[in-house]
Amino acid sequence: MGCPQLSSVLILEGVTGAGKTSVLRAMESCFSHRPSLIPEEDTLGDLMNQVRNPAWRERPRFEALDAVLARIERHRDEGAAGLLLVERFHLTAYALFPRWELLDQYDERLEALDASLVLLTFPSELAETRSIERPDRLEWAQDMDAWYGSREAAIEAVRWSQAHRWDGLKKTRLPFLHLDTRRQDWSRYARAIKAFVKPPGAVKWT
Repeated sequence: MGCPQLSSVLILEGVTGAGKTSVLRAMESCFSHRPSLIPEEDTLGDLMNQVRNPAWRERPRFEALDAVLARIERHRDEGAAGLLLVERFHLTAYALFPRWELLDQYDERLEALDASLVLLTFPSELAETRSIERPDRLEWAQDMDAWYGSREAAIEAVRWSQAHRWDGLKKTRLPFLHLDTRRQDWSRYARAIKAFVKPPGAVKWT
């Protein structure tokens, strides 16, 4: 666990099924002021398709990260109050395209913004039940199998993705909190995040 610091920007990371949505929902009741959210659709953009394109891999660009980072910088420049949550960012990009030298610039700029990072994980043996067999998403398992070519490949992709996020924690400059969500105790995780993220100045979360 990294050391907490004053920050109003929090990156929430984790593979599909790690519990980001459940934690975000729990945080709404844990914080007196609902945090602002930049959803993963914005931070991912078309990256999952781009990384499969040989032309993109020759000259990779992270337009979605650039756009979201500009929004984060505006949030701080405007002195916006409250917590800004960013669902996934450069650790997800690193998991999809593990070239940290291309993503280090984002880490450096996030550090300058006093951003913090929370990584949600679960034991690798739960990859199928947590990330693929999703009772809340109809046909999700079939889509995952089709995307990766087989169930075995899908499970391995989840484990690989989570392992690269772990590796990203060794590289990041950001203070971070790791939460093992195997027990799915979302309220407890939300309280842990609230204790970790310290608000800037005199603002207090209540």
